[in-house]
Amino acid sequence: LVSVQGVQTLKLKDNTKTFSDVQPVRHWAVQGVAFVSAREIFNGTGAGQFSPDTAMNRGMLVTTLYNLAYNPAVSTANPFPDVPANAYYADPVTWAQAEGLVAGMDDGTFAPDNPVTREQIVSILYHYAANLGLDTTVSTSLDKYADASAVSDWARPAVAWAVATGLISGRSATELAPKGNATRAEVASIYMNFCSNILH
Repeated sequence: LVSVQGVQTLKLKDNTKTFSDVQPVRHWAVQGVAFVSAREIFNGTGAGQFSPDTAMNRGMLVTTLYNLAYNPAVSTANPFPDVPANAYYADPVTWAQAEGLVAGMDDGTFAPDNPVTREQIVSILYHYAANLGLDTTVSTSLDKYADASAVSDWARPAVAWAVATGLISGRSATELAPKGNATRAEVASIYMNFCSNILH
């Protein structure tokens, strides 16, 4: 894995981009989108757009995480039959699986087009932070959210860590929406918070 120092170098890149569908003032995630696109963690979706409200899928997610990790060399074989060797997410999937950050489906596939939930993305970042040797013991109560009981048992430590460290907040003052599909805008903002709050 890339060192924390290496990720901080990635933070210093400044390749500012603008997107027609993420305008200043008018979109809540404009800062997060600017952050991840300038640092080449995210790319746009074509035609000058970012598609902020599009659900993040598994292929996109591992690719952005791979970019955050500075595109490390891949030395293991891809274990998933539905990840073609020429897919843009092939190396990212292989790397993320080898590092224990993602797993396949029960049928042995990776399902790159499946959407990623909010609790899944913070769980992946939780394990990524642990792999980097960072402190993941910070926690907080989720009781202020009416849907706290909807957080999966396996995701609860990661979600409590993510809320405590400011990676995520509720979709409202009382709704955490852990099983809601994470949008590209939400993930962009989570990454900005991760770099600022965890990799500072």
